Amino acid sequence: IQNGEMPEKLNPTIWWLVIGTNDFGPLDQPHCSPDVVYMGILRVVQEIQLHKPDAIIVINSILPRSEEDEGNLLPPQQERKKKLSVYQGILEVNHRLELYASSHAKNIHYYDATSLFVQQRPNTEKGDGQYIPESLMSDYIHPTVK
Repeated sequence: IQNGEMPEKLNPTIWWLVIGTNDFGPLDQPHCSPDVVYMGILRVVQEIQLHKPDAIIVINSILPRSEEDEGNLLPPQQERKKKLSVYQGILEVNHRLELYASSHAKNIHYYDATSLFVQQRPNTEKGDGQYIPESLMSDYIHPTVK
């Protein structure tokens, strides 16, 4: 956006941002912390506001993703103290984005798409049994088109 990716003639009424998931990267490779992801998204919002002050900006929640078996969103119970899951980081950033949008200008909105992709396994406690169905995200990162 700072290097000409937003032409002056581009004037949509609504800017819908769906960004952030790749910044979390695979846990076994360098990736950004939730703080850095949050600040990066806010920086994009501020840049749009600077160049298009009348635009409506919708910050889409960072889509859920999984690096666990079978699309599970949390690691097995015994591993949770050892590592923060990508999903926990995403939830943290999404919460902060929602608070940001609700406390700022009327032209900034937040849309939480999490429930479109996350399901609960039967007979499990809320949170523990959450997963992404393979039919919705075959790689557990990108929405799948049928």
